[in-house]
Amino acid sequence: ITPFFIFITCTRNSSKFIRKCLDSVESQVFRDFEHIIVDGKSIDKTTQILSSYGLKYQSAAPGGIANAMNIGIKAAKGNYIYFLNSDDSLFDSQVLQLVHDHLSSHTDLDWAFGNIHETDGKRTIGYPPIRKIFQGKHPNILKFYNYIPHQATFIKKSVFEKYGLYDESLKSMMD
Repeated sequence: ITPFFIFITCTRNSSKFIRKCLDSVESQVFRDFEHIIVDGKSIDKTTQILSSYGLKYQSAAPGGIANAMNIGIKAAKGNYIYFLNSDDSLFDSQVLQLVHDHLSSHTDLDWAFGNIHETDGKRTIGYPPIRKIFQGKHPNILKFYNYIPHQATFIKKSVFEKYGLYDESLKSMMD
């Protein structure tokens, strides 16, 4: 059976915050997903925490975030990939249900993104841009300003199969 969603969490020495990430996944009402965790040989308590949740993880020599993301993509069996960084979490328990309902009624979409809520743990410190220019179809704007929050983007696995994986020679902004 192919899960609808695939979470890919890349981690290395994330014991300070990975519990919040994992709890946000476990709290989801919509349960048709798999969670792939790629650990870059953590030397803190990250792998102990993963084991305490009963989660399996792939251990790989640190090769950069693009490398870890590609390892996760290759292992994924589901339809839509979502990269949930180990220091990120889902907003509430309804996120997957809402995204599933949207994608199920818009099957022509290869990817979709939503809003993010950025906080420092005490207060909100940012949201994605809300200016009208960023709310329509303006593909040329992406050449100058990326207004798509990677933390809220769901991508069909078939996109990676068609266009390829992340460029591992890039150390940042590979997405």
